[in-house]
Amino acid sequence: EFEKPAFVIIKHTNACGVAMAENAQKAYLNALACDPVSAFGGVIVSNQTIDLATAEELNKLFFEILIAPAFQAEALNVLKSKKNRILLIQKTGLPTTPLFKSLLN
Repeated sequence: EFEKPAFVIIKHTNACGVAMAENAQKAYLNALACDPVSAFGGVIVSNQTIDLATAEELNKLFFEILIAPAFQAEALNVLKSKKNRILLIQKTGLPTTPLFKSLLN
């Protein structure tokens, strides 16, 4: 895991919320505050283990996919309460080279 908790919310391949904070719950809430309307039905990615407090906040929003390095057992129980949700564990050993998407082409 990375030191500073971060979340990104993606809708139609575009980021509609990105934030870092002192804990995962606050990072998620800050990312959601960027554009809560567009976040509905999106893909959410975190660089932190999803804990119970964060899962409870996430569960308030309809989303399709959540990707994180790990999920606490209590958090999984909360997140699995809604059907058709996809919860993915981020694969380790991914390239550390940044990837960029051009908006000008």
